[in-house]
Amino acid sequence: MTIERNTNPSDVIERILALMQQRGATAAKLCKELNLPNSAISEWKKRKAKPSADALCKLADYFSVSTDFLLLQTNHPQRVAEGAHDMGAERWHYVPIMHSLRRGQGLSVRETVESYEQLPQSWLNGNEQDYFLLRVQDESMSPRLLTGDMVLARRQGVIENGRLGIVLIDDNEACVKRVSQQPGCTYLYSENPAYPPDRFQYKDAARIRLYGTVVKSIRDEE
Repeated sequence: MTIERNTNPSDVIERILALMQQRGATAAKLCKELNLPNSAISEWKKRKAKPSADALCKLADYFSVSTDFLLLQTNHPQRVAEGAHDMGAERWHYVPIMHSLRRGQGLSVRETVESYEQLPQSWLNGNEQDYFLLRVQDESMSPRLLTGDMVLARRQGVIENGRLGIVLIDDNEACVKRVSQQPGCTYLYSENPAYPPDRFQYKDAARIRLYGTVVKSIRDEE
């Protein structure tokens, strides 16, 4: 399926800082009222992190502007719809595109957001905050998935046998694999026969983390 990509906003942070100045809102006050980490705005200003989709929605509510305005998709701050972008009868939501997705300390996962994509509500079953997009980095899943394709995934730690999932292995970037869990062993299969399956026995379980189920693939066709 082909969808039209949004232009990556050049500097969302500058727009947020300008709104803060207009409103007279300090970083400390904003973080407290929006329940954001105390260092969030400082990290944004230093370009060490980007606002999450949830933070963008909170900021849009706080400043009474649209998320389109925050993301520099329009210069008109008026809101189109509550919590979503309205295109006709369909409701649309911003879903983060992950630039990097790796295991962190313990059970944590380090997510680095590249930008955001508007996706229709009909693609998202349940809480839209559970979804993210990830680019395919290699040919291990070809011809089903090619390098540069994107997959839409829902965060969940249990993946049904035979389903495509987002998997974190050791300290490597997240990858897409077909998951099969057998007693005492987890198999990760590729579609490309040049890539042999990965087998993780119970003693190796700490090396892998099942992070989400793939619900849709997206490919640019020009």
